Amino acid sequence: MPVLSPDRFGAASIPSARSSDRSKAKRRASATNASGSHKQNRHVGPWAKLPEPVPEEESKDASVPFPSNLPTSARRRTLPEEEDMHEIIQAYTKMALERTDCIQELAQKRVLPHSKKRPPTSLRSKLNRNYGVPAPETIDMSGSVGGATMALGDVDVATLDAWCEKLLTCQPLSEPEVVRLCARAKEVLRNESNVQPVRCPVTVCGDVHGQFHDLMELFRIGGHAPDTNYLFMGDYVDRGYYSVETVTLLVALKVRYKDRVFILRGNHESRQITQVYGFYDECLRKYGTPNVWRQFTEVFDYLPLTAVVENQIFCLHGGLSPSIDTLDHIRALDRVQEVPHEGPMCDLLWSDPDDRSGWGISPRGAGYTFGQDISDQFNHANGLTLVSRAHQLVMEVFLSIYLSIVY
Repeated sequence: MPVLSPDRFGAASIPSARSSDRSKAKRRASATNASGSHKQNRHVGPWAKLPEPVPEEESKDASVPFPSNLPTSARRRTLPEEEDMHEIIQAYTKMALERTDCIQELAQKRVLPHSKKRPPTSLRSKLNRNYGVPAPETIDMSGSVGGATMALGDVDVATLDAWCEKLLTCQPLSEPEVVRLCARAKEVLRNESNVQPVRCPVTVCGDVHGQFHDLMELFRIGGHAPDTNYLFMGDYVDRGYYSVETVTLLVALKVRYKDRVFILRGNHESRQITQVYGFYDECLRKYGTPNVWRQFTEVFDYLPLTAVVENQIFCLHGGLSPSIDTLDHIRALDRVQEVPHEGPMCDLLWSDPDDRSGWGISPRGAGYTFGQDISDQFNHANGLTLVSRAHQLVMEVFLSIYLSIVY
């Protein structure tokens, strides 16, 4: 009987005397593999090759680069400070797919994201723990609280004053209170024009971006409402850590002093933008549900697009549009909608002035750039003396890019 001797790899090798048997075995193995009668390769002697590793199944949805079981923080797309509409749309589309399961799970379990599982508690005890105020026994988002039906828009002055006092200490309202406030805010805002008239004296303010304490400093310097009239030109949320408290306070002040506080829409008052720049995540973190985010984004749809102070100063968040020649064109727009990716409504919230004359392509990917000649023509056609806008950071209190534009 032939003797088996180990080869240099430590495996047993068959002497050359059995080479004919080895050839037969190889032919049998090849025939077996070619016929497909076996689902996997069989070892025919120690010389047979190991089966090739089976590649892992590729993702069915190539547009989603991350598994759906990752936490939201690991999947969140972070964009640079300068907005780019193309990147925002791409990031929003991805997150809309990635977060569907997460939203449904949060809506069912009502737990805070990124937190350990807690023993089940009633909604009443959760509200008491988070906000330190008694919660009604039952909450019906359609308007039934504690078993008694009430009109969500029916908020009296005493309630509004109590909410404003609480918000001025940087304490968020409870979810049912936000629902009532937003319902009342929509009733107030739907009666305002796309070109809202404003009387002097008034303090005009630019982007706040969730900086609650900066807003408090502004009130300290300029005076609190209603002692001072205010016109805010959009971008109340995102980036800052207190977007919820900031936008809730401004909406509450608007409802309480509707003839003295005016709030316009910015490009960040949008469902897509707020899902990229932080407001959506903040609502989930502070309330454990996206319902508050939905309530405020519905209010955003009703915000006026522009304002005119004493028929002389045209105020808006972004800039002018090649589709708009007169204020009447703005008044004719249907503003109760999500901010579109193009068109006159988009331009009013996204455009920027530029040193070059005429219209230009905006590097943001939305809106246009426009020169001094464009603003001069618009002011002359509408009997205006000045355009006041926000949308860009200036280190001074205000900056005059040219005589007809101040921001």
